[in-house]
Amino acid sequence: MGVEKKMLAGLIVIIVGVLIALYPPFLSLIVSALLIVIGGLIVASAWHRRRLARHSGESLIQMILRY
Repeated sequence: MGVEKKMLAGLIVIIVGVLIALYPPFLSLIVSALLIVIGGLIVASAWHRRRLARHSGESLIQMILRY
């Protein structure tokens, strides 16, 4: 990761920390947004994996056990 990206990530963390200190309910908004995003990623992953399994006819377990 480049220095610019690390600096930007650090600034974002500092800004979020200040916002949480000034407005504590902001923390619950961040946590709920993260949970929603993670849940959506899990659903999308399961849907994609199911679609691939249906199309290829080979399950993930069989693919892992083969190697």
